[in-house]
Amino acid sequence: KIDDDDDSIPISLSPDHIIVNPNTNTIYVSGTNSSSSNKYLLAIDYTTTKVINNIELDNYLALALNPNTNKIYLGVAADTNDKNKITVIDGEKNEEKNSIELNYIPGNIAVNTNTNEIYVTSIINHETGNANLTVISGTTNQVKYNKKLDYTPIAISINPNTNKIYLGVAADTNND
Repeated sequence: KIDDDDDSIPISLSPDHIIVNPNTNTIYVSGTNSSSSNKYLLAIDYTTTKVINNIELDNYLALALNPNTNKIYLGVAADTNDKNKITVIDGEKNEEKNSIELNYIPGNIAVNTNTNEIYVTSIINHETGNANLTVISGTTNQVKYNKKLDYTPIAISINPNTNKIYLGVAADTNND
């Protein structure tokens, strides 16, 4: 809450990501339930301030939204029974629609709303020792392109009008 109005919405999570779909007036809050340590994605109707769905999540690390397609993308780190992946949530039904396997742990996600492409950076790929930038088609949910990087991005953003990708990179302490 930033404004002076008392529009607080009580939830049973310790939130770590919040995204808003302005086209549907839906607020998505991901976080951990303080009593059970389970992770959830809440879909909240902004108009009524009521939770309209509560989706239990895997070990997610990143969250992004394409408001034009009403899809939510979650970067999920593998546990002992699963693979690293991007989970696709259908924002109309607020349920898991698809998943896209990755061979690395996803670090950050950004969406180009004009091209309907999802950009995923890796924390590190333990098989290659490199970080990756992966481009996924939001239409087919297929990997279009994978590029090995010589650095580890810690943030990503996209200008959808120019289709330029901006990666924040941690300073290399060995170089000036």
